[in-house]
Amino acid sequence: MQKIGILTDTTSDLSLEVQDTENIKIIPLQVIFNDGRTFRDKYDISYRECMASLDEYDTKTSLPVIAEAVRAFDEFVEEGYTHVIVMTISHTLSGTYNMVKNVSEEYKDKLVIEHIATRSVAYGIGHVAIESARMAAAGESFDSIVSYAGRSFENQQINFAVETLKYLQKGGRIGRLSGTIGEALDIKPIINMTEEGKLVPVDKVRGRKKSILKIEEITKSLAEKHSMDKIYIAHGDRLEDAQKLKERISDITEKEVDIVDLGTLVSVHAGPGVLGTICIWK
Repeated sequence: MQKIGILTDTTSDLSLEVQDTENIKIIPLQVIFNDGRTFRDKYDISYRECMASLDEYDTKTSLPVIAEAVRAFDEFVEEGYTHVIVMTISHTLSGTYNMVKNVSEEYKDKLVIEHIATRSVAYGIGHVAIESARMAAAGESFDSIVSYAGRSFENQQINFAVETLKYLQKGGRIGRLSGTIGEALDIKPIINMTEEGKLVPVDKVRGRKKSILKIEEITKSLAEKHSMDKIYIAHGDRLEDAQKLKERISDITEKEVDIVDLGTLVSVHAGPGVLGTICIWK
């Protein structure tokens, strides 16, 4: 009999508590401050603690330490799992995928392991991890869950509006001159997760209000083209904006539009105040 587990990381934006009720294990990326301190995302430092330090310290994220992946696979073996589906942050954004894949080679005589190239981040991963875990609990086969996960990652799109250019400039993702001029003109970039799994600016508007309207426009356009399975509104400590956006797009899908907190990874690189949608279609 198959006992199927799901392995993901903290960029999935799942709460650590799901590990208590679902067959999911979550390994933490690292949050590194330029004063030499390193923390395990979610385990040692919260989103709010990290955001509170962004202006004081240069902050970056890094892949999990190898020991975290070893611990997770050891636990799967000890708990009697036979199969594991791995879905981590897009391999174009982090070395996590390759690190976990290398570690898994040591367990191929104990576990059947499938690595999914998610090309995703945040609740784009979190949604698929939760649904896959529930399918496994309901007795679905390993192959059918792998098929579902692969299809769900292909059938999704993530778009974010950035509140300030400060952190994109700080991280070297835009030049200092472009950032300074953009801030003066109140330019708000729209960032898209591409099919290759990269976060790239695809548009820019002036002002926060227009940036939110742009996210609404993109989301409604996707809903016209696809039969939506689920829409999430992800935000970095901007609940009021998220609620307003929900009111404007709730009629485009039969299922409830859920508001979720955006985690550390996107926020470290794009700053607090990020607001966007994660659209997953059938």
